Amino acid sequence: EANNWSNDGLLEATTGGNLDLNRNWVSGGIIRAERSTVFMDGTFSLGGTIALDRGAIQSNSVIEIRSGRLIGTGTVHSELRNDGTITPGTDFGTLTLSQNYTQTAGGNLAIDVESSANFDAVSVTGSVSLAGDLFIGIESATTLPVGAELRIIDNDGADPINGQFFELAEGQVFIVSEYTFEITYLGGTGNDVVLTYLGQKDITAPASRVQPLPTAAASLSIDITVSGSDPAGAADEAISGMDHIDIFVAEDTGDFLYWTTVPANSATAEFVAHSGHTYWFRSLAVDTAGNIEQKVLQPDTHIYVGDFDSPATRVTSAIADSATGLFAVSLEGSDTGGAGLAMFDVYVSVDSEPPQRISSLPAGVPDDSGTYTASFHHQGLVDGSEHSYVFYSIGRDDSENVESAPAAATDDVMVTATFAVPLGLVATDLEIQRGSVQRSYIRHIDLTFSGTDGLQALVQENRIRIERFDLAETDVTPGTGEAVDLSAVVWTVSGNRIQLDFGAAGIGGNRNSGAGDGFYRILMDLDGDGLSDDGYLEFFRMFGDADGNGTVNNADIALVNRNYGRLGIGLDADLNGDGTVNILDRIFTYREAQLGKLLASDLFDLLDD
Repeated sequence: EANNWSNDGLLEATTGGNLDLNRNWVSGGIIRAERSTVFMDGTFSLGGTIALDRGAIQSNSVIEIRSGRLIGTGTVHSELRNDGTITPGTDFGTLTLSQNYTQTAGGNLAIDVESSANFDAVSVTGSVSLAGDLFIGIESATTLPVGAELRIIDNDGADPINGQFFELAEGQVFIVSEYTFEITYLGGTGNDVVLTYLGQKDITAPASRVQPLPTAAASLSIDITVSGSDPAGAADEAISGMDHIDIFVAEDTGDFLYWTTVPANSATAEFVAHSGHTYWFRSLAVDTAGNIEQKVLQPDTHIYVGDFDSPATRVTSAIADSATGLFAVSLEGSDTGGAGLAMFDVYVSVDSEPPQRISSLPAGVPDDSGTYTASFHHQGLVDGSEHSYVFYSIGRDDSENVESAPAAATDDVMVTATFAVPLGLVATDLEIQRGSVQRSYIRHIDLTFSGTDGLQALVQENRIRIERFDLAETDVTPGTGEAVDLSAVVWTVSGNRIQLDFGAAGIGGNRNSGAGDGFYRILMDLDGDGLSDDGYLEFFRMFGDADGNGTVNNADIALVNRNYGRLGIGLDADLNGDGTVNILDRIFTYREAQLGKLLASDLFDLLDD
């Protein structure tokens, strides 16, 4: 067309001459200006080559290097947009840009370096915006002193450089052949692109280690911090700097496995552990030059993670006795964290009212499958009306982890029942030591009644008595046993329960001996006629009986040994109730087992607990 020209050959302006192009140009060929100027009066799109040999090129619009090249020394008197390649100098030299310079993501700047005096550069008077790639060519005879600074873009203006070369952020260290450089966009007068020569390629490996951890973790989330350095090598060897650190972990006696990578400038990561394991950590650092740390295969540090997992429990059944209004409540649970289930806290909601805790039961010892079980009785409402009862449990383990309440209490057991009004107050249930199986230590006794009316009077008028018989007694006629002194007992009325607390020494007054051994009967005067004949509840105490079967033998010894070292409340193997299963409990079971103690079978059949 009349106003559009193209060049696929050679356009040349030689010494002293000028080339005037007064059309829109698309050049896929070569335009060469040697000590001369090429003037363009239209748009210019370059897909070929512009070669300047101390010449100049000038346009009244933006010169766009699309896929071509601008090479040589000289001056561009127009705004320049580089989407191709710029190579300053012939051998080495400076290309001057008197207006704005923009290098796009597809653009390249190629700089050749021979020495601190001979290298290519670009001098820009206007603004500088950078993207795309920077290529550094190292001549075979290149010699550079360590610390030499090469100003490859001299930004004559006061404005800062916008953007950066691809993967070359401010302060980035990079390697060309065996030469190590650091780039800055704040060099020279504060806004120039300067390469600093750091030395020959770094071949010295970095060093790192995982920082020491506490002996035991405080939670399942553990912050792992590593430190490292990239040491100096030979005198002319650059220190490339740390790039990243790989962290490896081993669980218990397992092999080290790769876990994660952290950057050198943010060398902390969160490790999420599992309960009941020991974790071992080690690190391997990698520097910017690609050197990998070499060290002996051993851990840097380790940490033990205890039980931080909550137990899981549930009420499995609540069977109502229509005659007494008692529910026989059964529970089961498990604890995967390793500490072991300690307690079942049992709740009931009656007629959709807020749930109330009705019992806390020791979990005891699990069966071979790891399942804990417990059971107790709960007195229902004996008022002749229908009520709905929802039972659920919350478990607590020996590491003080507490199970969350179920989202819906009906996840456990719901029962609807009606219990007739009794003719008078009736004692319906007896619970010894908060539901413990053991009978070696008894501090707490709970009595459950059919109603709440009159319970305070029973306590205040001393209408509840306890008598004791020897374990082997054959005649246990009510009222003929040895009276138990109840003057120091703390009595509490709670709802339809009367609770007796014999103090830390327990029933009998000595938690470390068999002084309180015996068959016990609770006698009650419920109708206030002065006779304690309205209800009997029987239980026994036998020091050393960990499994509650009425004798002390090898089974009790084995139970203590299995639980040796455990801490907590309500442990059946804790024979003296001091909160720990220790050497005293072992001594007690061995000693008491030699005495041949046995609760008479006839008495065993009378037990209510």
